[in-house]
Amino acid sequence: MKTSFPVRGCLVFGEIEFQPFQIKGTGGATFYNNSLYGKGLINAYLKAESQDWAGCFIDKSAIQTVKEDVIYELIYANKVVYYPVPLKDGTQSFEHTIRIIGGSLNNVAFRNLAKGIERLFTHHMNGKPITESVVKKQNNTIKFLDYFRTEKDSKE
Repeated sequence: MKTSFPVRGCLVFGEIEFQPFQIKGTGGATFYNNSLYGKGLINAYLKAESQDWAGCFIDKSAIQTVKEDVIYELIYANKVVYYPVPLKDGTQSFEHTIRIIGGSLNNVAFRNLAKGIERLFTHHMNGKPITESVVKKQNNTIKFLDYFRTEKDSKE
């Protein structure tokens, strides 16, 4: 998220199979197939695709598999925050989300990081405008960043 392009994801607990194998080709070439599949992978994909921002949350299926102290430690270490994740259907779902920054932001730091997020969303467009749905994802991502701002403009 901070270096190349915006992504979204979801950490889940579920069944996943991994069955790698090799196929020997006729010219001596070897093809490696690393198949990963299962209900857990599909669940993670569907939950990631339902989000309307660039971010990642930890699904309740994963939260329930660890001791509650682990979640508290992640929160106190500024790795996770409980946040209303924007969904494509227009609703929000409070989830434990992965933080994109470790601490809080003043107005200048917020502005600089928000401009960086805008660049991430437009960088690969070669000057073409981004679609309305991408603008919404960008704005929702910046809104998440704003959640960590300690100083608010006096107009707000």
